[in-house]
Order: sequence, then structure tokens, then C-alpha cells
Amino acid sequence: MNARLATSTLAALALIAQASFALAQPAPRRPPPAAPAAPVDEVEAEHLRGLELRRQHRDGEARDLFRALYERTREARALAWLAGAEGALGEWVSAEAHLATALETTTDPWINQLRDDLTADLAGFRQRLGLLEVLSSTPGAAVLLAGVSTPIPMQRPMTVRAGAVTLEVRAEGYLPEVRTVEVPGGMRSPTRETVNLTARPAPVVDASGATRSLVQPLSPAEPASISPVRIVGAALLGLGAVGVGLGIYGLVDYNKQRNTYVESGCDVAAPPADCAGADDGSTGFALGVTGLTAGGLFVAGGLTMLLIPLRSTRRAVSLGGGPGDVGLSLRAVF
Repeated sequence: MNARLATSTLAALALIAQASFALAQPAPRRPPPAAPAAPVDEVEAEHLRGLELRRQHRDGEARDLFRALYERTREARALAWLAGAEGALGEWVSAEAHLATALETTTDPWINQLRDDLTADLAGFRQRLGLLEVLSSTPGAAVLLAGVSTPIPMQRPMTVRAGAVTLEVRAEGYLPEVRTVEVPGGMRSPTRETVNLTARPAPVVDASGATRSLVQPLSPAEPASISPVRIVGAALLGLGAVGVGLGIYGLVDYNKQRNTYVESGCDVAAPPADCAGADDGSTGFALGVTGLTAGGLFVAGGLTMLLIPLRSTRRAVSLGGGPGDVGLSLRAVF
């Protein structure tokens, strides 16, 4: 809000029991209208106390004071001061509504004398706000915004803070939908958003006549099932990892044994007699080649079975509780 009226407000209230409307800034727009001096009664004292709170930037306390004062006196001036405190707190929707209501008063001398200035303040509030209208062909739909439910069709567009506005549309028997709408400031024309909801799945009647939902969570009696293809794939992947590990171990062992064999001079045409039982690393080499080859094949097969899409959901293996205190049961469906 334009804040050039604060100092003159304090002076005017103290001297003549009148005030101008502002956000406690140093320079007034213009002097308030002259009025005969009058004693400061309880109401004027409350106005002065509220203005002092505003001067100290205790806007929350000032807001509460002016709200209580307006509820007691129904003064348009108190309502305008309430709007000023709300604007200082960033409560633009309430501030705009309260100042607009205060300006609807045509018999209050304080409002009439400062109408042009207050109208300019109201325009400043409205630059921070926008209009939003939600449309829907869903019967019984309502939009939920900031904890307030508004039926659709709306009687008038909602006043909201300009920017990204997140809303939720609900209706009995339909799935709710949440949307974020960008609303421009200025309150010139409403932003319209159409939200048509999707009906909830209809219940299914089984052979016994009982109804059940098409979408049901798994119960303890129906444990989550795992495809046998996935189980085999995981097993192959595990075997492949073991094979690769043995292959690496075999090649490391081959390199170690082969170096010892060569350093002992056993790799010549006529090796010493003690080379007859020496390990030339051939065992480790065979283990390495076999392990890496088999491990690679197992890993490839396991990954293939884990990554391929399943053609049928009827093949399944489920793991659940078995009899006794400790037990497991395995169930397969093909």
C-alpha cells in the first residue's frame, strides 16, 4: 500500500481524532481535513495504540487490534486500518477484500475525504492478486483451495495470489485431481481452468453376490507374487557372479604358480628331477577360463530373463508364511 500517510495519521489522531490511511511510512500524501478538537475517547485511544504498533512493525498485533476494534464499532476507518496491517503481513487477499468493503461506505467522512488515496492503495493491492474461475462438467464438483471448498459452478471468480496456484477438484464418486494454474496479477479478467474428473471404477459383484472393488490391495492371505522367470534369472545371475569370481581366482592362481614354475627352471627341455610334481599353473588356468566363460554365460542369461517383458501374469510364484511359529510356504501358479 502507498505509505506516505503514516506520519500525518499519527499527528491527526493525536490532535483531532482523525487519521489518514497508510503503512506507517514517513511522508503523508496531504494533510487530513480540519476538524474541531475533541477529547480522545476509548476508541480513539485504540486507534492510536494500533498505529503505534504499526510504527514499531508489530503488524500482527496491530492486525488483531484493528480486527477486534472493527468487530466492536463497525467503523469503516478501523476496517481500512485492518487492511493496511494485513497488507504489511502479505495477506493480500484479506487486505483487498477489507479495503474494498471499507470503500463501499458512502457516509463515513474519513473514508470520503481520503477516497482517492485509498482507491490508489486498493489498486496497489490488486496488482498482487488475480482472479481464478474453475469450470467442470462433473456433477457435484467442488474446488479445494487453501482449505476452503467452493462449489462448481462458482457464483463469482475466486480472488487468489498472483502466480502459481495449486488447487484440487473433488466430487463424490470421482477420482480427485490436483492442478497448478498460473494466474496473472491485476484482477483484470479471470483465468479459467476446466477440470473434468474421471469416475471411480465401479464395484464388481462376484458369484456369491458380494461386491468388491476392481482395485484391491493384497491381503495377508494373498502374498505378492514373483514371476518364475524372474526367479530363474536372479539365480542365473548369482551363479554367473560365482563363476566370474572363480575365473578371476583361477587366473590369479595360474599367474602365481606359473611364475614359481619358471623361476624354478622347470620350463626347460630337461627340467630338474624335483620338477616332476611341480604345478605349472595349468589347473588354475583351466579354472580361470572355465569360470569366466561359464560365469559370463550365466550373467548374460540371467540379465536377459530379468529384463525381458513378461507375456503373461498368470505364471507366478508367491512366498508366504508356513505352518508353525517359523515356516515358509512357496506357491506357484502356471
